[in-house]
Amino acid sequence: MAILNFAMDKGIAVCNNARMWMYKDLATSTFSQYVAWVSLPVCLILFAAGFVHIVAAQSIGSGIPEMKTILRGVHLKEYLTFRALISKLIGLTATLGSGLPLGKEGPSVHIASMVATLLSKLVTTFQGIYSNESRTTEMLAAACAVGVASCFAAPVGGVLFSIEVTTTYFAVRNYWRGFFAACCSAIMFRLLSVWSGAMPTVKPLFPTNLPQDFPFDPQEFAVFVLLGIVCGLMAALWVFLHRQYVLFMRNTKVLSNFLQKNRFIYPGFMTLAVMSILFPPGIGKYMAADLGNQEQVLSLFANFTWSDTLSAEQAAIVDHWRTPEVDHFGCLVIYFFSIFFLSMVACTLPVPAGIFVPAFKMGASLGRFTGEVMHYFCPLGVAYGGHIQKILPGGYATVGAAAFTGAVTHTVSTIVICIEMTGQVTHLLPIMAAVLAANATAALLQPSCFDSIILIKKLPYLPDLLSSASRMYDICVEDFMVRDVKYIWNRMTFQQLKDILKENKVTPAPDMLQVPGSGMTRGSSLTTQDQGGLIPAPGQLFRPKSILKKTNSFTLTRGLVSPGSGPQTPVALHPSVYTTVTGAETRHVGFLSMFSFTVDASDILIASNAHNLEKLELHDDSEYEDETLYICHIDPAPFQLVERTSLLKVHSLFSTLGVSRAYVTAIGRLIGVVSLKELRKAIEDVNSGALTPLTRPEPPSLPSPMLIKVPRSEPAPPSEKDTDKLTTH
Repeated sequence: MAILNFAMDKGIAVCNNARMWMYKDLATSTFSQYVAWVSLPVCLILFAAGFVHIVAAQSIGSGIPEMKTILRGVHLKEYLTFRALISKLIGLTATLGSGLPLGKEGPSVHIASMVATLLSKLVTTFQGIYSNESRTTEMLAAACAVGVASCFAAPVGGVLFSIEVTTTYFAVRNYWRGFFAACCSAIMFRLLSVWSGAMPTVKPLFPTNLPQDFPFDPQEFAVFVLLGIVCGLMAALWVFLHRQYVLFMRNTKVLSNFLQKNRFIYPGFMTLAVMSILFPPGIGKYMAADLGNQEQVLSLFANFTWSDTLSAEQAAIVDHWRTPEVDHFGCLVIYFFSIFFLSMVACTLPVPAGIFVPAFKMGASLGRFTGEVMHYFCPLGVAYGGHIQKILPGGYATVGAAAFTGAVTHTVSTIVICIEMTGQVTHLLPIMAAVLAANATAALLQPSCFDSIILIKKLPYLPDLLSSASRMYDICVEDFMVRDVKYIWNRMTFQQLKDILKENKVTPAPDMLQVPGSGMTRGSSLTTQDQGGLIPAPGQLFRPKSILKKTNSFTLTRGLVSPGSGPQTPVALHPSVYTTVTGAETRHVGFLSMFSFTVDASDILIASNAHNLEKLELHDDSEYEDETLYICHIDPAPFQLVERTSLLKVHSLFSTLGVSRAYVTAIGRLIGVVSLKELRKAIEDVNSGALTPLTRPEPPSLPSPMLIKVPRSEPAPPSEKDTDKLTTH
């Protein structure tokens, strides 16, 4: 990942330098400068849009919402393939090289996840270590941390950010894996910059040199908290406007149909409009458009006040942020709102892009504006304890950058990321106060930008239960489960299986296996679709290899026996399907799976037997039918719930275990199915108050115990004979 990020940075720098060279040196008039300024970005965006559409459309966008869904346990087709990796790398380089206000933090997380998936497939081919699905999830969890660490050289913040953004429940055993991988990636990324001569030594991405003796006054904490609240409000407004803009584009059918038929019109026109606004001789002169991203951030973090008497070097920096018509206050306001709206539009382009860097720049400009205003009203500083320290607007810019990015992403780890990116530890407490205030404000108003994209794309992800929704304790799984369930049984024929699957195409696999007549649950089976029709598939991708390794040591027999049937004889397994993990066929399939779209049943069946399979007729060859049905691996213990399981417990189980479907049983009898779709709808209805619990019969009350009064019998008086005995003794 360090090498890939370094290569992308080099490509982005080449594109940006070419654009600035065409603008400054090649052009001779204002019109030719304008043509040089907009032509290369438009060409790069059109190339990126066409390339990702042809190679892999799954690489469009950030990638963090999809990774959040995948780590949740949902399989998204083609999102972690080699084609998507190539598409993301080339498309992201072209997009950021165009100069649009976009970032690469989200795409870096997606790229790292794709690299981890491909490496795990390669390792599985030779060793079979990471064939287990849980190991793949652990690999992806560490990859998300590596993506952030290699992007900003922030290993600690990258691990914490990946935990906050991508997972609901994080396994502690993955903590050291993420730290180890993130540290290696961050160190290699910075060393590559030094070895290539881009940097003289290892230093932060945006180094600052603010004074450490007396960086801020305690009275300034109120201003820092107020800055955090303003950042939270503006971040919530950005998320809301972005979602409304995307929904407007989608819901307008005429516009949506036109843009779908003409895919290059929207990205080309929007890139032309954005770059025209950023044209330096035009409106761009009010927002330092002639500077790159790093130069803009470094000038905002400068440790001198722009209103004071400046040296020649300082004046050269401030000249980019003021004009004869507008001073630096107005330029900072124009810069903030221009990035605010332009990044909102740029994020809707069908290209790989992130939002972290634009949010970082918006927060830095807002913080710099606050610091300059504070210095304007308190030019000598704030007195505390007999000491007066001047206001440092650069410190306010650092605080604002962390607060705005934390509010947009709803994360607290931006505190650590900002410290690692700037190397500034003196403002740790103000950054913490501002980020917490910004997070609290934004969380009350809008979801995070990643959750908003999940809502827009309608990805199968579970929302959180509101703490105010008290009905979640009364709602049970029987209130929202699917009761009309179609199931298959272990003794059905191939034709019956095809008929059931054709009649219920909407219902995805797996389906429950039951014993006819009794309704007793025996397991679940996976199915897939082939060119010749619907056939059983041998489990999920690479999942059964732990079983396949053992087929040479013993003979597999049928595990499901219907009542009343005799013992089953062992069935000879198909040699082309059941082989060891180290076999040449499996290695060939595993290697090809890195470059193919998906691996289906036709990939697992060996090509040498494909010609023989075409000659077989299903209704004539019963032996082949038995063997083919037996290939379908059956999960003997699917995830089950009882009908009185509460909604809160169901949500916790789905989130913790990462399951996508649960079967509701009553005394072993299947009565319903719950998937992510039903659970998400139930949570949304409970949060809005639309779902109410069903009326359930009261349990029969036990009869109260009856007290029976037994008459007390008095003992009989002793007889004369007994009295005489007592007297004589």
